[in-house]
Amino acid sequence: MHINSVAEKNTHLKEITFYLDTCGGQNRNQYVAFVMLYALKQHKSIEIINHKLFECGHSEMEADSIHSAVERAKKNTQIYNPSQWDTVVSMARKKNPYIVIPMNFRDFSDLKSLRKKMCNNMKKTVDNKTINWLLVKWIKVDKASPDAISFNYCFEEEKFQTVNVQQSGLRGRKRAMQSITLVPTYDTKLPISEAKKADLLSLCSSGVIPATYHSYYENLPCGKSIKDNLPEPDMDEDDEYET
Repeated sequence: MHINSVAEKNTHLKEITFYLDTCGGQNRNQYVAFVMLYALKQHKSIEIINHKLFECGHSEMEADSIHSAVERAKKNTQIYNPSQWDTVVSMARKKNPYIVIPMNFRDFSDLKSLRKKMCNNMKKTVDNKTINWLLVKWIKVDKASPDAISFNYCFEEEKFQTVNVQQSGLRGRKRAMQSITLVPTYDTKLPISEAKKADLLSLCSSGVIPATYHSYYENLPCGKSIKDNLPEPDMDEDDEYET
């Protein structure tokens, strides 16, 4: 969504660079690389996308200050509904306020499905070297090489290596990138357990949650088979070495 916004506002933009931390589950993984390849296909003007990862323990991200600003804004505010966080975040900084993009279940795409469609090789470079994704510092995709992902273990331009994600000779058929589309992760809202909903409704009936917000909790989907735990992450370290 951020790439879409930047591309729409800067129609002559040729290159985009993202700076992120080295969290594997969020940033340093194959799924991010495939989203970059997919984004190149979607935007005619953008030719190169870089994904640079800060050196762990030796850098500071703007997101760290954002977290602090949001915590300060929340300090004297009561939150009764998740949508209220939109307002808190947007008002957390008076000068150059943060831009908040509300999202719902329809806005999440299945990146595992995208990876399967786009890739039959993420283990070996074109020089037949094994890739260690946990050490990657820089990922780059170029419209001139639509089937390739370049990566670097450092920030020296001349040390890039390349992996052909649709390498011939491996299992699976090679597919044209132009025919690949994103599919949604969820078809409906994710339900919560019946026990959790009962607890939330009890907070409504007892007056802890004001009447203005009751309809949100009353309309939450729930199910008997739903467990009160977080879903498993889409990516773990073992995924880095799958083909």
